[in-house]
Amino acid sequence: MSRRGARRPRRKRGGGSSGWWWAAVAVIAAAIAAAFAVFLRLAPEPIDEATLCPAKTGPEAGIVILIDLTDPLSGTQHARLRGILEHAVAEAAPHTFMAIAAVAAAAAGGGRLFALCKPLDGAGANELYQNPRKIAERYEREFRRPLDSLIESLTSNAGAPQSPIMESLQAALAETPGFIDASYPRRLTIVSDLLQHSEAFSFYRGHDWGAFERSPDFARMANNLRGVDVHIYRVPRPAAGVDGAIVEDFWVRYLDRSGAQSVRTEPLGDL
Repeated sequence: MSRRGARRPRRKRGGGSSGWWWAAVAVIAAAIAAAFAVFLRLAPEPIDEATLCPAKTGPEAGIVILIDLTDPLSGTQHARLRGILEHAVAEAAPHTFMAIAAVAAAAAGGGRLFALCKPLDGAGANELYQNPRKIAERYEREFRRPLDSLIESLTSNAGAPQSPIMESLQAALAETPGFIDASYPRRLTIVSDLLQHSEAFSFYRGHDWGAFERSPDFARMANNLRGVDVHIYRVPRPAAGVDGAIVEDFWVRYLDRSGAQSVRTEPLGDL
């Protein structure tokens, strides 16, 4: 039988192999895009060189520490102060803005000593997209060493004729960018004997909350501690002519009027 007139089966056009090739390309492209998106999420955010805070998002928490050195501390109290500062740094998460200020002798304002975000320290850094060594070097050079130098310098103080605690506190809060209105967690730590002594108000002149409330300076009070947790380390100090109950009552009212979320007090003992 002749096969001359038999038709050969046709091959299907638009070959299946090319379709599979384009599908593979699409899958690979999607995987690359997903990997790049993950990289962007995990890659460290640019840092503001002046503050060491994330340049785009800013701090994630805030701590203001006000230290009253207008009267000398004992050696034991200095050691305790050092421990307080070390603990504050250790427990602070990366990107926490830390401001340390001293009660200034001049009633005009506070003396801010340190104001930086705590950067990453290199621990746990992923070597695929980070450089742990450089991160650790920057942490030591730009944050840890300046802070250690400050802590060391705080062990030498000669006292001062005035103790404007209220004024220095307000200056420290005002000079800490974004702290007053921030939505992130905030804490204020005060290390002081709380014996306010300035032109505006002085326990040594027999002033109390009632006297302050009737004074023109009362109108200057700001409700700027809303949502802030306050921790006071009170320095025990004998003060002739000053009733401790009046001092305590004043600061309870002052911090409440300022809107503090919570207040915790403990002594900075020397025994």
